[in-house]
Amino acid sequence: MRSVARRFGRRNRRRVRELWPAQGALLALTLVLCAAPFDVVPHPGFGYGGLDASWKSSLNLAHPQGLQFGKDFDFTYGPWGFVDWPLAFSRVELALSVVFWVLTLGFTWLALRATVSRVTTRIAAAAISTVVLVLCTPETGESASSASAVLVVGAALVLLDHAGAAGPRRARRWAPAVCAALAAFVLQVKFSEGVLLIVMVAIACLFTAARRLVMIASAVVAFVVTTVVAWVVAGQHLGNFWSWLRASYQISKYYTDAMGHRGGSHFDYLVLAIVLLGVLALAVRFWVVAGLRRGLGVILISALVEYLALREGTGRFDAVHLVAFFLYSLPVVVWLATAGSVAQRGTARRHVRRRPILLVAGGALCVLVVLEAQNNAIYLNPHTVAHRWGIAVRTVAVPARQQAILDLARRAERSSYAVPPGMLATIGRHPVSVDGSDSALPWAYRMHSVAEPLVQSYNAYSGELDRIATDRLRSLPADAYILRPVVTGIDHRSSLWDPPLYVRTEMCSTIPVSSNARWLLLRKSADRCAAAKPAGTVRVAAGRPVTVPHVAAGQMVTMSFQPDGPGLGERLRRLVDKPSAPLIVTARGRRIRLPRALAAGPLIVQVPAEVGWPAAFGGHRRFTSVAFSEPGTVHFATTGVQAGPSPSP
Repeated sequence: MRSVARRFGRRNRRRVRELWPAQGALLALTLVLCAAPFDVVPHPGFGYGGLDASWKSSLNLAHPQGLQFGKDFDFTYGPWGFVDWPLAFSRVELALSVVFWVLTLGFTWLALRATVSRVTTRIAAAAISTVVLVLCTPETGESASSASAVLVVGAALVLLDHAGAAGPRRARRWAPAVCAALAAFVLQVKFSEGVLLIVMVAIACLFTAARRLVMIASAVVAFVVTTVVAWVVAGQHLGNFWSWLRASYQISKYYTDAMGHRGGSHFDYLVLAIVLLGVLALAVRFWVVAGLRRGLGVILISALVEYLALREGTGRFDAVHLVAFFLYSLPVVVWLATAGSVAQRGTARRHVRRRPILLVAGGALCVLVVLEAQNNAIYLNPHTVAHRWGIAVRTVAVPARQQAILDLARRAERSSYAVPPGMLATIGRHPVSVDGSDSALPWAYRMHSVAEPLVQSYNAYSGELDRIATDRLRSLPADAYILRPVVTGIDHRSSLWDPPLYVRTEMCSTIPVSSNARWLLLRKSADRCAAAKPAGTVRVAAGRPVTVPHVAAGQMVTMSFQPDGPGLGERLRRLVDKPSAPLIVTARGRRIRLPRALAAGPLIVQVPAEVGWPAAFGGHRRFTSVAFSEPGTVHFATTGVQAGPSPSP
């Protein structure tokens, strides 16, 4: 053991000496330019509010407010999600975010340098790694990805190197344990990235050239220990971990169907196809050269990384999200492009000279991916870099600076939300909940907000998530108020169906207090609705209108839709082209997007005057007929509603 330790110490001391000073200077330059890639100054127009900024605010406020993930807070980001999107709410969290960015960039830089050094000198590999990270590190606030994505890039490179090692001596034996620990932490930052990283670690352990049982045991221990420590250090109760996992899985599973849309140009599709075909060609070539064990492990890990790239980059197919596809594709392209120099016969250098065309083709593909993933060279502007570092340091070190930023955000949000003074006076110090996407509103007005398991109500993409939101609504204190904006549905979804059970329960268990053109104030009340009664079942063809039953006054009409099971062709089309095939309901000339997991309803199609909601908020809504874009069965039901007071202006 002592001899092994001495050899390990000598080898790592030698590596440290090799790293400094030239390579160390390049690493330091990378960290200085990219490790503070966030601007905590709020937007002058809406502060920390708005559709995307609100959920980022909620992530940063979860710890100061003492919220428990899995009980008070459910989202695809976990208790450490604030390190991806840091704001100025907590100086400790902001400092931790800077540390996380520094460690993430340092780890990924070292992984890139080790990979690229196969085909060039170490100093050249260090320079290339610096250029790649400076150009490709996402800019928080202007990108769909953040620090955890950069960490996934580094971990994927390490795992590919481990799975593709030619023999036990070349395998990075520390890789499974280290990457398992990283996966456990990333899981509590962003759920989808953490899950796929866990699967990559499992594949690397199964296809390793080293001792499999040792690799698996070390990875399991590292994962369990890191999971427990990270969850507890974040102030969370272990009993809520499974509940958070289930809710995060539900949100991630149904996100694409509920939120996906097609965009982009023909050129975007062409570049995407070139990258995927290039990855496939390089992977097949490596399999042929390296053999079954190494080739299969590398191909499986590469496939997982590309799945993550497609999911994050094309789920909402637009210019902002497409950049994420190329960022996630970066480790696969770089590793496979350089792996052509590794063969079962001869040395790496000799193999490169024999196959220069592979290196040139792989290098061209790497350049294409870097250019498409680039961040508009934001970190090459020294003024911007100095400005952001200055703001981050002053915010962490000077409490008055932090308070000035928060005061600026509050003023901007209050100006943007414009809640009438009369409503604010009515709410006072009573508990308040906010529907829609404006989860930052209670903080802006210093209201006594209640914990909302779903950060924003439109995140209830499935029936189970709808029930979670509804149970929270039913458990509100008797003196609670609800602020509802005039529009809660996004991406052409109906505000009355977003989510359906929640809105129906809200109409039944609250009474309107006051309203204006933007806000409806509701107060918790006893349930005013009778039990639902069946009102007919109708088989419908795709695109064929079905008449909504005519009912007497005081009756609410709801429906549920059960689409026919898709055939093989439709299943394949959804698998390949899911964002372009949403379920559409046509009513009163309007095309309404309906998430399939919410089609069971109850979808409100007629709202009686007894509900008391103004017409702008869905009151008096009467759909006489509806049509669905897919064939299926519609079930109608009626519910009697007791009259309540009309809201005051």
